[in-house]
Amino acid sequence: MLFQDANPTSLVGIFDVPKDVLVDYSFRIKMRQTADITVLIEDINGFVYIKNQEIDVSIGGGCGG
Repeated sequence: MLFQDANPTSLVGIFDVPKDVLVDYSFRIKMRQTADITVLIEDINGFVYIKNQEIDVSIGGGCGG
């Protein structure tokens, strides 16, 4: 699961990865301000891992906006 705390809806996505598959995800999230992104992962044995990182948002976003 992927969450962000900058926008009203915090859940960004839920990904279900089949067993024995190596994935490398890349995506963009539209955020209003600098905020934390949190990834929650449950492994095949039921252990849960959480990683949290602050993402710095630039005004205008560099996309002509």
